[in-house]
Amino acid sequence: TEKMLGLLKGSEFRTTINKRGEVLNITGLKEMSGNIMNLFPQTDDNTKVAIEAEWEKIAENGFVKSSLEQLFKLFPDSAIHLGDSWNLKSTQDPAFPVTILGHYQLKAINNNLAIIESEGKVKENTSITLQETGWQISQLSGDQQGVFDMETNTGMLINGKIKAKITGIVHVMGKE
Repeated sequence: TEKMLGLLKGSEFRTTINKRGEVLNITGLKEMSGNIMNLFPQTDDNTKVAIEAEWEKIAENGFVKSSLEQLFKLFPDSAIHLGDSWNLKSTQDPAFPVTILGHYQLKAINNNLAIIESEGKVKENTSITLQETGWQISQLSGDQQGVFDMETNTGMLINGKIKAKITGIVHVMGKE
C-alpha cells in the first residue's frame, strides 16, 4: 500500500468539489494504475489482479477522495477571526478506517489568503483485512501536521501540505 500511495506524489489528477467541500468527481487516478505493476515486477497474475483491485479501492474509490474532502472541509460552520482555533474530526473511507482528530488555527491573513495551521492525531477505528491481497493492517496511530492557504473571498484551497507519520502492523501471508 505504501508503494501504491507513493505513486500519488508528484502526479497530476483533477477533482470537482462542491461548495460544501464534498468531492464529486476525480479524474487522472486510473491512468496511474499502469505504473503500479512496475513496483512489483516479480508478481504472478493472480497477485497482479489483487494489487490492481486494491489500487482501485484505495485511489479511485476511497482514500484519495476522503483525503481531499478533509482538505476542503477545513472551516467550521460559523465565522472565524485571526487567532481563532477549532477542532474537526474526520473519518477516512471504510476501506482504510482511520479517524483524524484535527486542531486548526487561523494564523494569518496575507494578500487575501488565509493561512491555517493544523495538527492532529491519527488513530485506527478497527483492524482491517484487504480482501484482494489478504493483508491485515492493525494498530495504526500517528501524528499529522499541515499548513493550508485558502482564498478569503471564495474559501478555495490554493495550497495545502500535510505531513503524517503513521505506524502500524501489516501482516502479509501471515507474517509481519
